[in-house]
Amino acid sequence: MTEPRAATAGTCWSCGNALVLPPRLVLTTPPPRTEHHIMLHRCSRVQAHHLAPEPARHDYGDGTLVAQLTEHLQRPGKFGLELDFGGARAVVRAR
Repeated sequence: MTEPRAATAGTCWSCGNALVLPPRLVLTTPPPRTEHHIMLHRCSRVQAHHLAPEPARHDYGDGTLVAQLTEHLQRPGKFGLELDFGGARAVVRAR
């Protein structure tokens, strides 16, 4: 297991090879500033509690969905962050 905010993944306890961490999204909330680290995989979702500095609870329901990682339809293997603003949608992609 690695530390959540670690810059390097460390090494495998068995073979000694360097571990590869998945890409992550770092969200910084408004004051009081808090960083939320979200490890990205094919079905990653950003929920409303990720945007709050000190959320009262962690609700993972569809009603709190803010964004989700989606694969490009014509370019398999290329992903973007699809934002959901109450019916209006936008897509953000990394360069």
